[in-house]
Amino acid sequence: MTTALTLWLAVAVVLTLLAGIGRLLGGRTMPAFTSVWVGWGAAATLMTLMAGATPLPMHQQLAAFGAVGLAGLTANPPTCDDLRRLGKLWLLALPLALVWGHTQVFMWDDFAHRLPSLAYTYMFDSLPAAGLPPSHSDFPAYPYALTLLGLAVCELLGGFAPTGIALVNGGLLVLFAGLVAHTLWPRHTLLWGRLAAALLLVTALAPPFIPKVLVSAYQDATLGLALAVAWLAWRRMLREDAYTWRDWLQLGVLLALVVSLKQVGLVLMTLFGLAIAALHALNLAPRKQAGLAPALLLFAPPVLVWSAWRSYVALNMPGGEFSLMPFADWNWPLIPTMLWSLAVTMWEKPLTFIPLLASTLLLAKPRWRARYVDAPTLAAIAVGWGYAGFLGFTYLAAFGTYEAGILASLTRYLQHVNWMLWLVLLVTAQRAGLFYRLHQRGWEIAAIALILTLPWTFKHQLIGKPNAEARQMLAVAPLLMERLPADGTILIQVDEPQGSGFRAKVLKYALGPHYRVQTGVTGFGVAGNPTPTVWLIADDDGLTLRDCRSEPCTVSVLTPEATEAEPPAP
Repeated sequence: MTTALTLWLAVAVVLTLLAGIGRLLGGRTMPAFTSVWVGWGAAATLMTLMAGATPLPMHQQLAAFGAVGLAGLTANPPTCDDLRRLGKLWLLALPLALVWGHTQVFMWDDFAHRLPSLAYTYMFDSLPAAGLPPSHSDFPAYPYALTLLGLAVCELLGGFAPTGIALVNGGLLVLFAGLVAHTLWPRHTLLWGRLAAALLLVTALAPPFIPKVLVSAYQDATLGLALAVAWLAWRRMLREDAYTWRDWLQLGVLLALVVSLKQVGLVLMTLFGLAIAALHALNLAPRKQAGLAPALLLFAPPVLVWSAWRSYVALNMPGGEFSLMPFADWNWPLIPTMLWSLAVTMWEKPLTFIPLLASTLLLAKPRWRARYVDAPTLAAIAVGWGYAGFLGFTYLAAFGTYEAGILASLTRYLQHVNWMLWLVLLVTAQRAGLFYRLHQRGWEIAAIALILTLPWTFKHQLIGKPNAEARQMLAVAPLLMERLPADGTILIQVDEPQGSGFRAKVLKYALGPHYRVQTGVTGFGVAGNPTPTVWLIADDDGLTLRDCRSEPCTVSVLTPEATEAEPPAP
């Protein structure tokens, strides 16, 4: 079993090498905590452009990027202050890291397509391709930027590490806290109190912080952080005396990262890019001596990434993404139900809506508008509302009846813009002088004490409660593989009279691409599907395997000890 410390060391190496790539693009003037995101965006861009165009296996491509990262660190080494700042930040985040190190991934989408995609790339050393076995992910054509970091962790460890992606997400949040500290207290980021306060502002005090989503294989939190970093990069450009083609290129690479993380990244990139272009065209953002011609570099990287990935998907994974339904099937009759679900969600989870609503209130009073609503703030608010409208459209035109009616995962999807809007509120509070008291010694000591103790106090909330069904299926998978030949011809039906199909998702992941697994219904057989040769019947007493390949059918009861099961290596 890979220890938590070993996992964290592998994550640290991956993020450090990404920072080296970023420093090649940004040089010594780029804020230290931004370079990781720029380097990741550059790596994701190049690997997407190379998809299908190079015979190199994934581990060799990753090794090449590692060498580039080392070259970047050699050419532009971090300063002593950067190293001191980073060291203090990680010491303060050590309790968080120790708690997160014991996390396990047990959420629906983890097993439906996040972990299957990671397992596939590790098993075949390649993205899903036409000449390889089909992926066992529900959506194999989802972008792979975060999956590639999880794969890099696996390659460093020399074995499959399903929790690697979760710890990558956690590490990125810690580095994001350093960027927040640099933004709010640019002259005091070496102080322990400021760094502790920044960690609190992105964890315990942050409305977008949802621990079970962050420390999982989900991309949602990290997508929101990437957009927030892009917003900060543009804000820094506007505050400087001049910006050059290199500044626009860095911003374009950050937006390419947004596109490379999820399908909806294209929507976020488009909204953000249009907001920037409109503000510059209307002269609401100051013009600098470089002019607007280099601004074309803002759109070049994300458009190239999107175009290259669309071409690769069309050739290798057609139909492997979430898509719109036919117009006749749109959920028009559910609009009243959706509005009621929105009201219920706002009542039950009001913190989720604070970033969007509170930032919009800055437009309410002319005095606030004149003092606090600059071009970056206006762009962020516009993107926030534009994306909220897009989410409403997706529930109408893409989601099934049940998911649309309850606005499934709305709080998770709002993370895509909430981190940027939360930064808007933090920057506004800093400009209004609300952080003045943090200059006092008592507040600094309190911030340090809280960040060191809260992770232990709320340990179970930070890592979530493991799913008993997931543990059960992960434990029974090896027993099934002992009984079933991995020849690609076995169709397994998981019959769950009282279930939602979650057991089948977990089993499909655990067995890999060599078996076909489908969700069952009460009774044997599923209309319109091939007749299964093996049934796995789940009930309160355990799992019953009915093997109908032989005559007469053989039946065995599988009751494994499933208390501490982990996702197996593929």
